[in-house]
Amino acid sequence: MKKILYAHPIIQRVMASVFIVAIFILGRYIPLPFLKLESYLTPHQSNLSWAAHLTGGDLSQIGLFSLGLSPWMYASILMTLFSIGQKGKTISPQSAEYRKNGLMLIIAAIQGLGVAISLDYGTTDKTQQLPLIGMVAVILVAGAFVIAWLIGLNTAYGFAGPSLLVLVSILVGQFRVLPLMADLAADGYLFYLLGIGLWCLMSIYITVVLEKAEYRIAVQRISIKNSLAKEAYMPVKLNLAGGMPFMYAMTLLTFPNYLLALLAYLLPNHSESILSFGRFFSFLTLEGLLVYMVILLVLTLSFAFMNLNPTDKARELRKTGDYIPGIRPGRPTRDYLTRIVWSLGVLNGLFLIVMGGLPLFLILFLPVLQPVVGFPGVVLMTVGIVLSIILEVEMMRLKKRYTGLFQ
Repeated sequence: MKKILYAHPIIQRVMASVFIVAIFILGRYIPLPFLKLESYLTPHQSNLSWAAHLTGGDLSQIGLFSLGLSPWMYASILMTLFSIGQKGKTISPQSAEYRKNGLMLIIAAIQGLGVAISLDYGTTDKTQQLPLIGMVAVILVAGAFVIAWLIGLNTAYGFAGPSLLVLVSILVGQFRVLPLMADLAADGYLFYLLGIGLWCLMSIYITVVLEKAEYRIAVQRISIKNSLAKEAYMPVKLNLAGGMPFMYAMTLLTFPNYLLALLAYLLPNHSESILSFGRFFSFLTLEGLLVYMVILLVLTLSFAFMNLNPTDKARELRKTGDYIPGIRPGRPTRDYLTRIVWSLGVLNGLFLIVMGGLPLFLILFLPVLQPVVGFPGVVLMTVGIVLSIILEVEMMRLKKRYTGLFQ
């Protein structure tokens, strides 16, 4: 058995991911203390619960991992934003990890308290509720850090890093949607379901095409002196941002709801006016959907520039002596690459908004369709994750073909 595992590292990673996913799924169903097992925060089709499923959480049934990956994702986004514009200032990986964990602790505490104050503890006496709220929030925060630990393990020993846990959460969440789809079909909404299904198929086709397509930038390689020099190029994926902006956009849109719930609890005399701001962070209102579209576009552009940093690429070309014909090295090359990334990022953003965002507006006219209108976005995320896993497997198989010099 050891020989098989040693000879096939792919099997090792598959087994590691299966074990990690099993722990992740189990943690979703571990009930919290001080609450009744049938205690629910919100119905499955609610705003927060629906978005939580796409970030690895589960607010339809409160459990240890109800916060999901969202605290880890918030911390990752903020760390990336803080690093922008700090060129030349490097910090050790250990310091970066401490900062990220500190941000994650603050974010998880806000989310945990936002969830805890919304639960039913069987008493209306706040003096009795406060200790219970604190303990439930601490447990939820601990669950978020366990998920972060599982993400680290899966990144080191499994497949697809955090994306795999998101994919599992999405698939598990859809099992609850299937009965709702059957009810919608029986109630006369079959035409809408078929339309959403066709929209999803079209999304899959276009996503796969964009993932495989590339924009080629001609590059003059000084190390190539034969006829191949004319064929040298820098490949840039057309789908430069991928499908992950969907998940991060939903995470960013829903976080203010936790903060508003916490402020409303602390300031009960102003709770109504505080909660009224929630319409800007909800998938059930026009204002919230428009904010979501803006966040989605901004994140798509951000992901595009993270996946292809024009400054780093221009510096890399300058160090190697390679250059783009007709473009001077240095700042002109950076500006040229910036225009390309900007154009592809806007193209990706418009594609995601049209294919995954427009169906959400059906909620405004037919709220009963909320459980299914997010399917195109789910499909885009799922296809992106599956393609990345396939690419990772192919890279591992390719690496296995090469052996050491003295083996």
